[in-house]
Amino acid sequence: MLRQYRRVFLSLFWLTDLVLVLLAWAGGYGIRVLGASLGWSHHEIPPLKDFTYIIVLTVILSWFVFAWQQAYKPQRTQSLASELIILIRSATMVWVAMYLFLTVVMHVLLSRLLLLGMLGSWIVLLVVQRLTVRSLLRWMRQRGYNQRYAAIVGAGRAGQQLYHSLRKHAWVGIRVAYFIDEAPHWDSLFGIPVYDLAAGLKTTLERHPVDTVFLALPSRDQPLIRRLLNEACSTNAQVAIVPDLPPIRWLQHAVIDLDGLQILTVTDSPMFGWGGVVKRGIDLAGAAAGLILLSPVMLVVAVLVKLTSRGPVLYRQTRCSMDCQPFVLHKFRSMYADAEAQTGPVWSSDRDARVTRVGRFLRRCSLDELPQLWNVLVGDMSLVGPRPERPELIAKFTDMVPRYMLRSHVKAGLTGWAQIRGYRGNTPLRKRVQYDLYYISHWSLALDAWTMLWTLVQCFVPSFFHRVAETDDEMAPPAQPPQATASRRAPSPPAA
Repeated sequence: MLRQYRRVFLSLFWLTDLVLVLLAWAGGYGIRVLGASLGWSHHEIPPLKDFTYIIVLTVILSWFVFAWQQAYKPQRTQSLASELIILIRSATMVWVAMYLFLTVVMHVLLSRLLLLGMLGSWIVLLVVQRLTVRSLLRWMRQRGYNQRYAAIVGAGRAGQQLYHSLRKHAWVGIRVAYFIDEAPHWDSLFGIPVYDLAAGLKTTLERHPVDTVFLALPSRDQPLIRRLLNEACSTNAQVAIVPDLPPIRWLQHAVIDLDGLQILTVTDSPMFGWGGVVKRGIDLAGAAAGLILLSPVMLVVAVLVKLTSRGPVLYRQTRCSMDCQPFVLHKFRSMYADAEAQTGPVWSSDRDARVTRVGRFLRRCSLDELPQLWNVLVGDMSLVGPRPERPELIAKFTDMVPRYMLRSHVKAGLTGWAQIRGYRGNTPLRKRVQYDLYYISHWSLALDAWTMLWTLVQCFVPSFFHRVAETDDEMAPPAQPPQATASRRAPSPPAA
């Protein structure tokens, strides 16, 4: 068992964090010296020993804030992105608190270059530290070291799915020691012992100690679940409940405690909280920079549109964004004027006769979308997200595609995960929605950065990406999770 070594690991983390703070201040000081040599600052550089009390203050604050933000809490199933967000947020909070203390309380003014260099160095060091630790632990756990052992109560569908998931993700370091089930039909399942629940859960756990107990029982057995939960909580093992829920595709989810009542939300928007604030900041900076840097290109496009066909340069249309809020979308006009007078609101195709020659080029290189940088700047859209749709088409698609409205839980985007995979324009709607929901449920700043990068590549090599939808579907999640192989009341024989 590893519980006895937890304090050792925690002490090592505290010690390494102390070293990282020292290295971060040394890095900030080095950046300040480099800046002075490059002429960025002409003020005198104080000796490093003058920062001793500030470094001590940073160490103390970091220990308290990191513990408060649960940066030291062992979470084997926590994603790397979640862990890094906690670290970056904690380091930023310590930095802000330290800066306010120095300037407001102590009336000490330090070089902004030094402070920003210290924060940047600290974040980089923290990321490298956690990546190194994770890689080392993954290597050890895949070879049988640093393991926690678990018991699964329930050998039915949920219990078997949990077993396969833990076995598939061996890097988590949780190994199933045995199953416990009522009147089991066999002595072992997948080569693992199955004990009879009639002997008593507490008795079995005392005879065969484990680190974690998973209760994976059907929701209809509420009295049994409550009794087993009380028995499991009377031992030293960590207790977790695997909820018996239908196999649906969720967005972000969370558990809310309302006066003792546990509520599981399954359609939380990832845009709420710190993630949404950072994403909005990136949108503002990216849209402003894009409008400034691409203004010559937009001017040339506007002239070409005006000279090659009659009608306005910009095409304005009502679309819907987050929470189906309507807004006016701006695009460079790529069709002839009044193109929908005969057809009404329909999708265009690759060989649509309504598209002008210049418009065909603009669409192929996505240059007709550039005015939407203004929509991003004012907050109607985001740089990355599901593409906005017309209100009349949304009403139609909602009845055609299940969970289509889940797309509205985030802002519409200038580009999106479906678009860089080749699903844009007149392509299968269900596939586009599938990719959009995958993006929302797996959203991260790294995924946004990857999408933007491939969008830029697509602008220069458009012909390749128009064939992606026909040749490459490996990044899409399956339409439905695998069906269960057994139930708890009538369990099926174990797979060979």
